[in-house]
Amino acid sequence: MPGSRELAQRYAAASRKRKRRTVSRAPSQGAPLSPPDAGLEVGAQSPPTSAREASAPRVPGLAPRVQRPKATPRKSFAESAADYVYVSRDLLRVAVVAGLLLALLIVLWFVVS
Repeated sequence: MPGSRELAQRYAAASRKRKRRTVSRAPSQGAPLSPPDAGLEVGAQSPPTSAREASAPRVPGLAPRVQRPKATPRKSFAESAADYVYVSRDLLRVAVVAGLLLALLIVLWFVVS
């Protein structure tokens, strides 16, 4: 069985490999990339691209990223308060039970002493 030092070295090496794989995504040999302004006339402007397209070239074989749904707006206080109406009734019930138990303890203390 490997010692803890050897095991730690293996984990570190595996972590380094994983980091290298995610960082170095070179385009494949079969698909040469053309410069963004190839085929445009002098003085013509390139078509607008998003920041993501401009920063990372399309690499065949990689799936496009899935767009996350937009966050829904938060409820207002009044809308949230309507969802928790039952809490006040439950707290009142707990207070009544606690008060009765405390009164019972006081009565029992007088009876015993």
